[in-house]
Amino acid sequence: MRSLSFIVTFLGVLSATILVVILFQLIETRSNLATTKAELGSVQADRDQLSSDLGTTRGQLTAKIAENEALIRDLAATTEQLTNQTAENESLTTNLATTTERLVSKTAEAETLLETTTGQLATLWLKTAENETLTADLETTTEQLATKIADNETLLSEVGHLNEVRNERDALLTQKDSLNSQINSLQVEIASLKGQRAPFIVETYAGTFACTGSMEPKITCLDSATWLANFTPQDVVIGTVISFTPTVECNLSGSGRVAHRVVDIRMEANIYYYWPRGDANSQDDGCWIPHANVNGYIIDLQKNTHPENQALREKVNSSKAARDLALQNYEEKEAAYDQKRLFYCGSVAGTCTLQEPYYSELTQLYNELNSLYNTYLNAYNTWELAYNEAIA
Repeated sequence: MRSLSFIVTFLGVLSATILVVILFQLIETRSNLATTKAELGSVQADRDQLSSDLGTTRGQLTAKIAENEALIRDLAATTEQLTNQTAENESLTTNLATTTERLVSKTAEAETLLETTTGQLATLWLKTAENETLTADLETTTEQLATKIADNETLLSEVGHLNEVRNERDALLTQKDSLNSQINSLQVEIASLKGQRAPFIVETYAGTFACTGSMEPKITCLDSATWLANFTPQDVVIGTVISFTPTVECNLSGSGRVAHRVVDIRMEANIYYYWPRGDANSQDDGCWIPHANVNGYIIDLQKNTHPENQALREKVNSSKAARDLALQNYEEKEAAYDQKRLFYCGSVAGTCTLQEPYYSELTQLYNELNSLYNTYLNAYNTWELAYNEAIA
């Protein structure tokens, strides 16, 4: 019985000990669970932050993709423009070669015609001298006839000499009629020679250029030119520099004559029309010029004959370069502003409510855009003053 009691006591102590151990393990497990829960909360916060960062990065990546696509489109458009410009340059080169060949041919033809005209002029001068001699003889004969007529009035009183005076008078009248006939024949021949000579006369005029810079650098206001005035419409080809009076449709300042290059030609109702543009201009003149408005085209260009225009030329060109640079800076900033506003607001126009720091970033871009616009306006006004001085 004592042994049984001891066993029961031992089992009770052992059970109590096991319970205490289990209790301590439960307490430790609870503590570990709390720690694990805290760690899980921290991991969840990190995951939320990573998710937020991922969303921001995804938005930035989307913007970059859109920007790259826009750059690819711009590159394709630029490549196409370069291809078109190259084709246009090749066409202009071909037209220039053709025009040069025609000009050489025209020059040779003009020299031949000049030789022919010289011979005809010599003949004309001889005929004119002969005509003047006959005219002098006619005047002498007329004077003699007048004298004879006066004498005739005296001789009329002398019946014996009447028939002789009449015969002499009739002979003089016959001689006068013959001389008149010869004079008329010579006048007709002279008129015919003048008519044959007229097509061989080349009508030209000299002219200078205004310091607008529209034909730089090939033609400047330091140069002068010889212009062919009596040309036929088909003589003007693409690449020819013409002098013309603008129509109301033209995008040109001032109302005087303009010298620009022909870049296109069309014919309508048997009338030739020319589409001009300045070599240094980014846009065409915006109007079709009829043949009647063309005053002539360049057949000879003399370089650096007016060095006194150098200061005005530099003033116009420098102000134009400053204007173009200011416009380029403004357009680049405008594109950046529109892209940023489209990304933040979803559109480039209308109202847009933003939080910091996006509001401050967009406002700074807008202020920079306004500043560049004011710079462009100032540069444009400076160029416009110089341009008006050049065309005055």
